Amino acid sequence: MFRKLHPQYGLATLQPLFPHGYAEPQRSPRLPQRFAEIMGGRTPIDDTHAEIPASLSDTVIGEQTATEIALRPPTH
Repeated sequence: MFRKLHPQYGLATLQPLFPHGYAEPQRSPRLPQRFAEIMGGRTPIDDTHAEIPASLSDTVIGEQTATEIALRPPTH
């Protein structure tokens, strides 16, 4: 069985996509983010800029990624 995958970053811009590409989509204010979502690949700083994390300690596995790679069961 294949799961529908949700993109975490834009192919043209390489910018993380909200909400799946954000480490803390519930954060207020939304930007800047403190961490990078592992599949989003970058830490969103503002609407047009994101930075590559310095190390894995600056990343998190988001809920959608965890479901897609079977670290947690799918929600229905």
